[in-house]
Amino acid sequence: MTHSETKQQIQRLTGVDDREYFEAVLDSGEKFLRWYLGEGPALLKEIAETPAYWNWYANQFDIMDQVFIHTYTCAGTCDGNNVMKRLWYVSHEPNMVPGFPSKSVFDKVYENMMQEVLKTGKEAQRV
Repeated sequence: MTHSETKQQIQRLTGVDDREYFEAVLDSGEKFLRWYLGEGPALLKEIAETPAYWNWYANQFDIMDQVFIHTYTCAGTCDGNNVMKRLWYVSHEPNMVPGFPSKSVFDKVYENMMQEVLKTGKEAQRV
């Protein structure tokens, strides 16, 4: 199943629209970072601004969506979208993420941080 097909099926099951889905990905991705790394604000900000992290996390979110679809499709008749939406949000809590970021994600974060340090250093020398 493609990411687009998975998302469409989630939207049918839960009633979430594109905006709510996008916000759920962002919220879940940020919660995962705080759960995984703690509350170190500088590092969280750097990772959250790295496209490599969001590419990885979008893949993890899609995996969680597929697990949700497989697990709860039969429950869709019990109470309609409200129950399915609540179950969907719970299924994307930080402890439900099936993996952890790879070394390449953190390498990219480090690269971005070093570029920012070098840029800041060059700007300070101009002053």
